[in-house]
Amino acid sequence: MLKTSLFFALLLVLLPGKVRAQDASDSLYSLPEVTIVATRFEISTDSLPARVTRIGRRTLERYAGRTVAEILAQHGTGFVRSLGPTGLSGLSLRGAGPGHTALLLDGQRLNDPQLGQIDLTLIPAEFLSSVDVLHGGGASRHGSDAVAGAIDLSMMSGETNTMRIATVAGAFGERSIAAVGSLGDRGMALTMGAELSDVQGDFAFDDRSSFPPRARRRSNADRQTASVYGKVRRTTPGSETRIAGWVMSSRRGLPPVAGAESAGERQWDDMIRLWASHRWQHKVSRTEVQASAQRSTIRYANPALEIDDSGVTRSVSIGGSHQRHVAQQVRARLGIDLFAQSADHPALSGLVSQSGAAAHILFLLPVFRHTTVFPAVRSDWLVRDGQVAQSMAPSLRIRVAPDAWRPLAIKAGLERSFRFPTFNDLHWNAPYASGNPALKPETGVSTDLGIEIRSGAASAELTAFYQSLQDRITWLPSSDGIWRPRNIGRAVSAGFELSAAAAFRVVRIPLRVDIAYEKVDARDRSDPSAGTYGKQLRYVPRHTLRSGLAVDADAFSAGLSLRVVGERFITEDASESLPAYGVFDLITGWRVQLSDVRLDLSAILENVGNAAYQPVAGYPMPPRHLRFKLRATI
Repeated sequence: MLKTSLFFALLLVLLPGKVRAQDASDSLYSLPEVTIVATRFEISTDSLPARVTRIGRRTLERYAGRTVAEILAQHGTGFVRSLGPTGLSGLSLRGAGPGHTALLLDGQRLNDPQLGQIDLTLIPAEFLSSVDVLHGGGASRHGSDAVAGAIDLSMMSGETNTMRIATVAGAFGERSIAAVGSLGDRGMALTMGAELSDVQGDFAFDDRSSFPPRARRRSNADRQTASVYGKVRRTTPGSETRIAGWVMSSRRGLPPVAGAESAGERQWDDMIRLWASHRWQHKVSRTEVQASAQRSTIRYANPALEIDDSGVTRSVSIGGSHQRHVAQQVRARLGIDLFAQSADHPALSGLVSQSGAAAHILFLLPVFRHTTVFPAVRSDWLVRDGQVAQSMAPSLRIRVAPDAWRPLAIKAGLERSFRFPTFNDLHWNAPYASGNPALKPETGVSTDLGIEIRSGAASAELTAFYQSLQDRITWLPSSDGIWRPRNIGRAVSAGFELSAAAAFRVVRIPLRVDIAYEKVDARDRSDPSAGTYGKQLRYVPRHTLRSGLAVDADAFSAGLSLRVVGERFITEDASESLPAYGVFDLITGWRVQLSDVRLDLSAILENVGNAAYQPVAGYPMPPRHLRFKLRATI
């Protein structure tokens, strides 16, 4: 199966036939004219000094991914660690863990101070206009957690009077309905959206953990989710105000690992988040203030152990920045952020809290005719239990674009990143696990060098990277059988990322091709005398590959996508592993225009090859299944 998958990926790149270039409407790695996740400056994509992968709105609509976790697994970058299709999911970039990737919502941090990561299955894709993934350290711009990169989710904000209603029905009891509408003009715009979804998740799988292997059916894997989103944007000459809110509620069962009987575990996730920003635009400068407030509740119940606990986290933040053209081509940005966070859970022995402040300064400096330098530094102060922790994160990024060959650009960067321990790392107190108040922050240094080529409707980018992480926080069992977090030393990852995209015609048929390949060598470098020294880190595949072929005619569209994930070790000493897997997805769509209503019907056949695979040991993914999506746009 794996050899067949690799052959298919190669075939997508080497398609024969006479081709004619056309404009690339929205391929997997094409970016819009302006992006800010990589620099915090609003600059054109032709001036980006870092590698950024974008998944645009048309890709989000075409493949009908239900959540951000599915979108990133199918069409993103890195490796999505999923505890099954409805379980906790996080993105692992460049050999780091999900907790080492910062999550942003409309450019503002979205994090959980207790867990250290947000479950990506809880964020519906229907409300998003794009997903940007920054590769490499980003602490100088985004603070703690951005050790390996950052994900910026852009929520929809329409300017035209439209209404979109989408309904999905599929295997394993899946059904959902979502509606998103926009009303307004350039002066005032309102966007509202709501989604309801339900899935039973009781698919059959081969349980290879049993001896002999036997067929089982996944149980207690249902999930029900409701989300409501709204955004108001008001624009006047010289200023812009945005106010947004998102309310989410999810109920789900927690299926057991393969081979075990269900204990009836369940989890309830509820969140309400409000955020706002106001921007003043002057002749040579721009000032912006922003604020956010978030309340999250997680309830966990295990009838077999007579556990029914609830935890609440609260976060508030406020910040401001001032950006100015210091000279004709020189720009500077100065920003200050303040925040306060708390968590209340029975296993935390009551209420725990922290507060902090950060200051950062960034520059855009054209030093030579073809070279632009982006120096930046950020300093964070965190107050916990009456003690102050401080971390400094400097960075330097360079972009060289010679006039002799305009399609070519060279990007390089050197950054220092950090990650503060979570509330669970420090204060968790349960019979089976205990936190460690003496933990130190993790610190990392990363560097990368990349070459990008863009010509018309084709693009390609190759990036080599090296990353070192010191004082890694890892939960390990002690001699008394209790799990505790420790700073266990150093991990090093190195590798490269290669992506390419092109749009062309074959016999008047418009085609788009995308391919992305990543090689990551991530090893433990903590203790030369330990059996884990020099071993590949757990759940870090050395090889991942994604590719896609799309046909988009006037009334008909079709796409074939592939993702290949290499072997993942599941033990610290690399003695046990999960095999590599390759998964094909096929989608076909039909478009019908009825007066002022456009109907889009999609049929998605997932896991065409019926691969039996587990991204994480004990949590199987669905076999071959079919989904239908109908969208009406008014």
